[in-house]
Amino acid sequence: MLARSLAKSLHSAGRAAEAEPLQVAVVANVVENLGREHPLLWMVKSDLAVTLGYLGRYQEEEQLKREIFDDLRAKLGGDDRFTLVASGNLASTLRALGRCDEADRLEEDTLVRQLRVLGMDHLDTNLALGNFACTLSRHRRFIEAEKMQREVLNWRRKRLGVEHADTMSAVEHLAETFMMLDRCDEAKTMQEEVLGWRQRALGEDHPDTISSMVALSWTFMELGHVNQAWGMQQKALDRRRRILGPEHPDTISSLSFLGRIISCIGCFGEAESLQREALDMSIRILGPTHPDTLSCQKGLDWTVERGRLIREQIRAELRASTDDPGPHRTPSKALLQYVLMN
Repeated sequence: MLARSLAKSLHSAGRAAEAEPLQVAVVANVVENLGREHPLLWMVKSDLAVTLGYLGRYQEEEQLKREIFDDLRAKLGGDDRFTLVASGNLASTLRALGRCDEADRLEEDTLVRQLRVLGMDHLDTNLALGNFACTLSRHRRFIEAEKMQREVLNWRRKRLGVEHADTMSAVEHLAETFMMLDRCDEAKTMQEEVLGWRQRALGEDHPDTISSMVALSWTFMELGHVNQAWGMQQKALDRRRRILGPEHPDTISSLSFLGRIISCIGCFGEAESLQREALDMSIRILGPTHPDTLSCQKGLDWTVERGRLIREQIRAELRASTDDPGPHRTPSKALLQYVLMN
């Protein structure tokens, strides 16, 4: 189908907003001409669901993926390869919605079935292992996560090639675990490799390329390279606003993180304004208990508290200088930074 191929090409190029109406039309065409029981319907629905996820429309994505999963399980059984793929896809959407316990259970059940049905050496199993390793990392089981991620990466390098997109995703995930283990220099090297490949293969404006920029900017922050982090995160935010829209969850995340960076150089007023804007949007779009919303709240709380402590320090120094206005009194770094940046 020409329309499906065109939509997939648009999606691969990072142009999900253009792909979505084409995919909606393809789904309607399949239903009208082939019927609701035709196997092609599952595939075109899956295409549309992935695009909805890229657009940040997670509730619609979940509804579609759940329809696919339920249909496949009813018709093919819970252990069929296509059912297992649909199960893993649904788990990723539940995680994006912040329903992490549900996602963990479904993801683990999927992996157990894939290991039993497909074996360790199957691509689907390897992809599921990669997802499970990321879950281990999120649960702070970093040593287990690193071991599994190395195995996943080595398998993909051998079977898919060093520059395959899935191989690069495995490199990126291992780098994230290194960050959690405070191995920032190793993480930076790997993230620069992934970013360079995505810039060449996907282009500067592809959502995956922008995600690589965000990850690397966080590493710059951890290494103390605040100006590099600021510049890269600002570029990422500008691109996400233009490509994904100002209210996409990824855009909101970038806005919150930019505020965190700015607070580190002492611009507390500007930082707090950005982070409050991000928090308000996250509450409205994702809900008050979503992990991304809680992360925005945590970042804002950090900025407010840091600003309060700095202001207290400055007031104490000013009082001390009034009591002892000696010629050799040197203002602290905090005082100088606050005066220069505010």
